[in-house]
Amino acid sequence: MKSSVVAVDKNLKEQISHGNYAFPVDVHSEVFQAEGTGAPSYFVCHWHPESELMIVLSGSMRYQVNETVYDIKEGEGLFINSNCLHMGTAVSEQASTLSVIFHPRFLYGYEDSLIREKYISPILDSAAFSAYPLKSENRDASHIIPGLLLQCMHLYEEKDLAWELHVKASLLSCWGALFAVFTEKGTDRKTTARSREAAGKAKSILEFIRNHYTQKISLADIAGAAALSTGECGRICKRLLHQTPFEYLNAYRVEQSIPDLLKKDLSITEIALKHGFSGSSYYAETFKSVKGITPSAFRRSLISGG
Repeated sequence: MKSSVVAVDKNLKEQISHGNYAFPVDVHSEVFQAEGTGAPSYFVCHWHPESELMIVLSGSMRYQVNETVYDIKEGEGLFINSNCLHMGTAVSEQASTLSVIFHPRFLYGYEDSLIREKYISPILDSAAFSAYPLKSENRDASHIIPGLLLQCMHLYEEKDLAWELHVKASLLSCWGALFAVFTEKGTDRKTTARSREAAGKAKSILEFIRNHYTQKISLADIAGAAALSTGECGRICKRLLHQTPFEYLNAYRVEQSIPDLLKKDLSITEIALKHGFSGSSYYAETFKSVKGITPSAFRRSLISGG
């Protein structure tokens, strides 16, 4: 079997950028063919911090998201939540898919916005909403999403006046439909008590990191915020985030530092120290491991509009 090219690191995190910081959206289609044709028949298991919406344009595909398998045929789709392991295989002789991958911040804007707290975070933080099939027989709002994704594809290809605004509007409509499903089905109540507890602990870990990432914090500090041992804290992070607590912390610090790279009056060292790094060397090393590029080169690309 031949796989579609998906570059991953040791934690199975995808290394390909989906859009860029200024416009974190990627719209692309792929063709898969049955084994033996020489064309890709599947894509390998991976995850990314972005959310993904996909539809099958022709044929049929089998997706696995975490431990659940979904059979998706022509005209149907699938929502894949951020940080969820997923892979897909062609079931029919040939299948084509359309994926729209976007960072949630594209929808919620700034960190403490009402949109994030009320509509985005509940879905992102839900262990029970790792994926949701988008099928016409579903008697809920999700049936509108495939049409909106096709609209995104058209906008992305044609790039008419204000196309970025219309892509955002379409994705906000998609998220509104997902939120209606999420609210109606009370998905969290279907999880086991153990899963709900783990998700709650993970939420406490993430909240602590978001509130204290600029400070010098230890693994014991992170674990203590969720009333966990350091070992259990590490196990929960690996299971739900596919990263160690410090890998998540450093990736979060990198993301939060990016707006400051646009400020020409701040040096790389000042930015590093402001966002919790011990110095510019460690910041540069960590930034490159997360983004595949140094902060100085990333700054030049932002300023030049590349």
